[in-house]
Amino acid sequence: MRPREILSANVRALMAARPALSTIKKIVDASNGQLSNGKVGRITAASHTTDVDTLEALAKVFDMESWQLLVPTMSVVTGPDGRSVVAGLPDWPFEMIERSRFDALTERQRGFVQARVVSAIEECEGTKPRLVAHPVAEPARKDPPMPAEFDAGLSRNTRATKRKA
Repeated sequence: MRPREILSANVRALMAARPALSTIKKIVDASNGQLSNGKVGRITAASHTTDVDTLEALAKVFDMESWQLLVPTMSVVTGPDGRSVVAGLPDWPFEMIERSRFDALTERQRGFVQARVVSAIEECEGTKPRLVAHPVAEPARKDPPMPAEFDAGLSRNTRATKRKA
């Protein structure tokens, strides 16, 4: 299944499960002008690819992350209280951090946090490359000392040149 088909299937499933967002017009209205009928129509029909900004706006309407709309295993089920629940997505792994706090960060800040988590995991696993301090090399001398044999030959050649003159 191509990404546009996955996106289309997931959006149609969300529309079917959420009466407040069951039509293209309702989605467009909920986006506060970020989406158009044409864009949402093309997404639900899987007729064209979409851009990241549109994907982000659509995810925001459904109170989701952009990447979640592209998960092939996503499904929408009705919970015991009658509300629709998105299933098949990876669970939030951080018990001490509320998901809403992470979601409130910018994309750049989230990337920074994720990089720090990866680094910490690698360090715990012992797979993180360690930085090794290298001794600083002494700067090279401008005029390195001449080897004795070179110096002796130069002296001989200099003396021979002086005698000829």
